[in-house]
Amino acid sequence: MPEIIIIDTRKPQETKTVQLVPEKQLNQECLLGRDERCCIVLNDTLASRTHGKIAFRNGNYYYSDLGSRNGTKINNEDAQLNQEYLLKPSDTISLGNHLLWVKAISGEDTPTEALSLTPQQYMPLASLDTASLETWTQGTKQVKCVQIINETADVKTFTFASEPPVKFDYQPGQFITLNLNIDGKSVKRSYSISSTPSRPHSLEITVKRVPAPADEPSAPPGLVSNWLHDNMKVGSQIEINAPMGKFTNFANPSTKIFMISAGSGITPMMSMSRWICDTVSNVDIVFLHSARSPEDIIFRQELEMMTSRYPNFKLAITVTRPIPGQPWYGYTGRINETILPAIASDYKERTVYVCGPNPFMEATKELLQKIDFPMDNYYEESFGGAKKKKKPNPTIPTADQTSIVQPIAPVSAPVSSPTPAPIENSVLAVPETSIVSGVAPASTPISAPAPAPAPKAPSSSPVIILSKSGQEIACDGEEAILDVAEAEGANLPFGCRAGACGACKVKKLEGEVIYDDDVNCEDGYILTCVARPVGRVAIEA
Repeated sequence: MPEIIIIDTRKPQETKTVQLVPEKQLNQECLLGRDERCCIVLNDTLASRTHGKIAFRNGNYYYSDLGSRNGTKINNEDAQLNQEYLLKPSDTISLGNHLLWVKAISGEDTPTEALSLTPQQYMPLASLDTASLETWTQGTKQVKCVQIINETADVKTFTFASEPPVKFDYQPGQFITLNLNIDGKSVKRSYSISSTPSRPHSLEITVKRVPAPADEPSAPPGLVSNWLHDNMKVGSQIEINAPMGKFTNFANPSTKIFMISAGSGITPMMSMSRWICDTVSNVDIVFLHSARSPEDIIFRQELEMMTSRYPNFKLAITVTRPIPGQPWYGYTGRINETILPAIASDYKERTVYVCGPNPFMEATKELLQKIDFPMDNYYEESFGGAKKKKKPNPTIPTADQTSIVQPIAPVSAPVSSPTPAPIENSVLAVPETSIVSGVAPASTPISAPAPAPAPKAPSSSPVIILSKSGQEIACDGEEAILDVAEAEGANLPFGCRAGACGACKVKKLEGEVIYDDDVNCEDGYILTCVARPVGRVAIEA
């Protein structure tokens, strides 16, 4: 634990020695500042309410400035915003009128080489000639994990940088796709970016460990998320695809925003919020987040800091499972029609962004519709993709039917939905079939007209044909073409896996497909991540 001597430079004869144990605090962090909730409370008008923090990470202790008004100096060098600096005995931390001297770090384990940061690794990138850095916007990039932050007991933030350094250019709220090799198999998975392009030298994703579903304990847990938790280390290298996605405040400019999230759905919201606060944009934000318990609130301390620093940033948190004996002064229970107007009485004037698990998304959307929110200003994104539903193949009318079945267009609110899938209620479109009956005068004897040919029914066993490799894959027609192809080892392009980004679009050479939701795809092409085959389907892949 760090043993720190606190010196008030206005009263240098008065010193105080404290021993911090951040590993026993929430998120293994001790806050420093004027706020009475901080572990080190400073009676200093030059110090911010939450000025900085000392965190325990992988056996080491680090100091970070949390965007303080007057900044911090580490060993007489200006500390960069949210940059973690490894603390060693005899280090000095200057903030406001106070000097904190690290007298000793007792009981520390010798850090392993993989987790030990060299001065070159934690040196602020401000020391580089950033004007000459390449800006990366497309293709793939090999990146290195330079930091791992334990946000909660089951959530970690992974920070990546490029060597040589580049500037990551993206829109807040977008996502990246990780290209991984797990147990000898190529695996791709998309995650929303939790960092902000206003801090362009690194890229962060925040990942929650995913257990097996409670209603299906025999099902496998989250493959990639758990692999990252168990295998990603400081120094590990992976390949990522360029950021993409439409769930971003850049796409829908507004001066009043209402963000509603649950669980790890907070990550794209955090990216947008950090951007707006960093750029001091003239945007009024109301941020409502739902968590299981106070200990499950991701980014809690930074959100509270943003609330104290930015007058246009209003935070409200509700927990659904308060911990007995632990004080909680926020909202409790699920989001309902009483909580929403209480938090944002002008909700009808705001642009709403919603992100979280699918049941949360459905309930929130229904709630907003119930309280007459103008759904033209509603945008959503969900994690984990839409739940696959077993649906029968479209009914094909027989020759003796006299009505013409027309496709039914689904009615849905304009929803921007990158990673992962939007929840939209839609009606399965039925292929149009026309039946022509012969008509003749009653007085003229004529032979009975030949019956109209029955429409050709699709094969009972759908087949997907990949034209470039010649591979033919039999399936049941219940899963998306992308899922079927991947299960057979085929490597098809994809992005959001929700039919929103268009990265999976391929040319259809033969056959018909159906979609569970309305999609926007040009004629002659299909979105393989959401298209299901009807009979024999050949694609250019």
